[in-house]
Amino acid sequence: MFGSLKLLGELGKIEEKLKKARERIANLEVRIRVADGQVELIMDGFKRIRRLTLHEEIKQKPAGEIARLIHEAFNEASTTVEQQVVLILQEELGALLENVPGLDARMLLPGLTSPSEKPN
Repeated sequence: MFGSLKLLGELGKIEEKLKKARERIANLEVRIRVADGQVELIMDGFKRIRRLTLHEEIKQKPAGEIARLIHEAFNEASTTVEQQVVLILQEELGALLENVPGLDARMLLPGLTSPSEKPN
């Protein structure tokens, strides 16, 4: 019985820590510049693009080149967001994550891992 009460107390702590982590992730903003700043992309902690800026000089390039640079900026921002989110989860949940074998921090927030990048 006491084990169950202890577990409930731990669950409450986990919920609190997850709430704080979600708040930090919601406030996360990643700014990526490619092609000497000609393409600038700002992505939030939930991988939503907040702003995409194409500077005048890039607009003279072929459409395929522009698309490639946007794609590069998106991928870099996405990777950076994932890394930052994992750090936030590790900071907030710390030892709790270490005690669950096979748990990757990204598993705690669905949508952060693409189908081709499932954690091991």
